[in-house]
Amino acid sequence: MQTSDGKTYSAEIVPQNNFQNSDISLLKFQSDRSYCLSDISTATPDINTTILASGFSGSTGNIVFSSGEVKKTSNLKEGYEIGYSSNIEQGMSGGAILNSLGQLVGINGKSAYPILNTGYVYQNGKRPSESEIREMRKLSWGIPISTVLTWIDSDVLNAYKLPLPESSTSVPIIPLKKWLGDLEQGAKQFTVRIDSSSNANGSGIIIAKEGNNYSVLTSAHVLCQIEDATKPCGDFSYEILAPDGNKYTVDKSSIKIEKGVDLAVVKFKSSENYQIATLADYNHNSYDFIFTAGYPKLKNDSSWRFTGGRISSKESGLLQVKDSDFSSSVGGSLTGGYELVYSTITYGGMSGGPVLNQRGELIGIH
Repeated sequence: MQTSDGKTYSAEIVPQNNFQNSDISLLKFQSDRSYCLSDISTATPDINTTILASGFSGSTGNIVFSSGEVKKTSNLKEGYEIGYSSNIEQGMSGGAILNSLGQLVGINGKSAYPILNTGYVYQNGKRPSESEIREMRKLSWGIPISTVLTWIDSDVLNAYKLPLPESSTSVPIIPLKKWLGDLEQGAKQFTVRIDSSSNANGSGIIIAKEGNNYSVLTSAHVLCQIEDATKPCGDFSYEILAPDGNKYTVDKSSIKIEKGVDLAVVKFKSSENYQIATLADYNHNSYDFIFTAGYPKLKNDSSWRFTGGRISSKESGLLQVKDSDFSSSVGGSLTGGYELVYSTITYGGMSGGPVLNQRGELIGIH
């Protein structure tokens, strides 16, 4: 191992129990000299984060720096989660990925356009679609340091004063049981997450299948993000996270936005067999029990949420929003097709998700 001052040291591998299925190795060496330690960030970089990748070129032996941006995140095998636009040369594997503050956020591993596509496999063993692989091949891929810290034994973290990995201190959600548990599991099978390149997300419902083409119903504002109602949709790209964890890039030409209502339909192609939501064919009543589901955007997390409540009358709903930013039509209804009023607790990111009755049938779009 050669250090920045030109000194060479023998290094030994430090075995770690959680490294078996990863492309990470930990080494140590001894020296009577003092060397700078990297400042480590425990946060995984978001999409569009500016980064600097570094490492030693295998052809020249010199250190190389390549700036870029995080363009994609995924959950590939061996710990690869960050896809970025920096040009990684042979020999830079294992080098640092730094953020704009000079903090270590990841480890280089795979360069763009490899000879083989064998590395593009999800952690669950499934393979991305051919269109997804084509997009992944354009990027270099690295392992976030936040993930590495969760694999390193705690005694090593303490001995070298490395930061402890971030952990959740929230109250755990108790799993639902019996028919409620079945209802939630059923909703998970046809509800998808829709991720935007703006780092926002929404939810959607699989409502139809024709061959390998699936149709997803969602809110129009999930797929048409605008800051000013007088301006067109922002130029963002979208990705669908399916119930089994597979991700599918959205073809913008497949997006159809309905006029007069906050609804949109988008398609994705997959050879997997996904469940289709059952549509209710009756008018709901006030005070019926209903359930909402989707993927709320809470801090950097967007995990599943399933909540219950009751339907209220449209009149009571209109009274409660008369001083809000909703606008009403002449007939007294809210614009955008909003007529369904309910008491479930929801969050940003659940827009476009299902509103279900007690039988798990779709009665509305949140």
